[in-house]
Amino acid sequence: MGDEMWVDPQQLAGAASGFDLLAERVGNTLSTLESALDDAVGRRIGEFGMVAGVLSARVGESIKSELSVPPDPDKRSGSAGLLNMT
Repeated sequence: MGDEMWVDPQQLAGAASGFDLLAERVGNTLSTLESALDDAVGRRIGEFGMVAGVLSARVGESIKSELSVPPDPDKRSGSAGLLNMT
C-alpha cells in the first residue's frame, strides 16, 4: 500500500488546461497550414487554367489563319488540288 500516490486536484486541472492550450495551438497551426495549402493549390489551378486558355486561343487563331489563307494556284497540280512537289 506504499505505492499509492496522491495528486493535487489543482495540479491536475492545471495540466489539463495546459493540454487544452497545446491542442488549441496545434489545431490553429494545422488550420493555418491547410488554408495556405488550399490557397497555393487554388492559385496553381488558376494559373494552369489561364495557360490552357491562352494556348487554346493561340491554337484556334493559328488554325483559323491557316484556313483563311487562300491556296497558292502555282503550287496546285491537276484538278485534285494536290501539292506540286517540284
